[in-house]
Amino acid sequence: MKKYKVYTTILIILILLVLTALGLYIFKKDTVKSWLNLKEANVVTQEPKVEEPKKEETPTRIDKIITLGTGMKRPSNYKPTDSYCIYEYKYELEDLVNNLNNVQLKNEINTFIKESKTKLTKDEVEFKKYIDEGNKLKGKVKIKGLDSEAEYYSPEIGASDYYSRVIPFEEEKNAIGITVDWKCVNGYLSISLYYKYRYGDIVNFIGDNLQNSGIYKSYCATYDLYTGKKIQLSDLFFEGENYSTELYELMQSKMSVEGYGNYVKRDFLTLEQNYEKFTLNSIFFDKQNTVFSEGAIIPTEYYYTIFPVITIERDMKGIFNDKIEINKFARFGFRNQIVQTEVNGIPYKIPKIKHWDDKIGEKINTNIEKYMEYIMKNYKDILDTSRFAEGTYKSNTVELSYNKENIRYIINYKSAYPFIEIIVNRYTGELESVEPSMGMISIGPNSISWSDALEKMKGL
Repeated sequence: MKKYKVYTTILIILILLVLTALGLYIFKKDTVKSWLNLKEANVVTQEPKVEEPKKEETPTRIDKIITLGTGMKRPSNYKPTDSYCIYEYKYELEDLVNNLNNVQLKNEINTFIKESKTKLTKDEVEFKKYIDEGNKLKGKVKIKGLDSEAEYYSPEIGASDYYSRVIPFEEEKNAIGITVDWKCVNGYLSISLYYKYRYGDIVNFIGDNLQNSGIYKSYCATYDLYTGKKIQLSDLFFEGENYSTELYELMQSKMSVEGYGNYVKRDFLTLEQNYEKFTLNSIFFDKQNTVFSEGAIIPTEYYYTIFPVITIERDMKGIFNDKIEINKFARFGFRNQIVQTEVNGIPYKIPKIKHWDDKIGEKINTNIEKYMEYIMKNYKDILDTSRFAEGTYKSNTVELSYNKENIRYIINYKSAYPFIEIIVNRYTGELESVEPSMGMISIGPNSISWSDALEKMKGL
């Protein structure tokens, strides 16, 4: 009996297990079915997932060009002093270098000269090809008034100034020659070797032209003869001073005056500290450059504010042996911008100078207009009586000249002849004198009291 109870219990347990399993099966089936139906519904109705567009990667930032001077510190109460130089026409470059007392520097410079000549010689065929192909592309330029043609491009042997030194070459039409220039001022020596060419239209009946001078390819180096080191562009500006604005203003003025305006392909911004194509009085742009479509030469003309480090007096004693003569030098001048204005209703073009001292420069530029206003208000009727004042107001210009102590403003009135000269002290900006000039010779000598004019103008 007991045995049957055990079997009955086992049977009941088995039945319960079967029923439990069956229930779980039914539940799971419905759940899976519902899940499958839901998934199918999602396949039909769910919108495809749209991936968010990737954010554009920010391009790697190009660091701003550093334009701080790396030369000597600006001296306290700085003003340009007497300068020393070596006249280029007296010596060939090789003779100058070989008379340096610093043997290591002598060897370094001679190596630079030799290597530069070698590289340029290898480029001679390429340069000539550029000239020839350029003329085929542009065609021949007809010279007005003559039955002849001239080339749009032409190689130029030697620079335009008197002091150029030229390596000997075969004299023939369109000969290719390497131009060698050097400048030595206040203990700095710059050297440039280059191929130079001219381009542009020939404009007048005798064949003279207003073509631009361009550099096809150049090699430049500037040395501090006191330290024996090659220096970079930023070393010619005082330590820590930003030279970007000065270069920008220089370039803007020269692009129009020098005739390069039609060949600008990108606005000039500045030059990096280690820009290599410069000398003590020029900035070069080889044919392959980012600013002009042709080569260009931008003269810095020994301005006080361009490369100011070289305006500091250094007499160069002991730098060369006694075969080299050191000369006094006073060719530095003021960069200026011509401003079209009116003086008492009379149109005038007046140069505004860039002085090494901003306050003195502002004083001079402000006062020159006051002086002009006084002259035109009080003496215009007298000036009109001159037989030279027969032109138009287009001839109303003010010219500048300098000497060691003064700035001279030369006032032209309706004529190319100067009428009045105003002399200002270059160091203080004070008015020194007012004087008659050539245009006054046909006017009565006592028509203007110059001493009275001077005192009145000083009080303005």
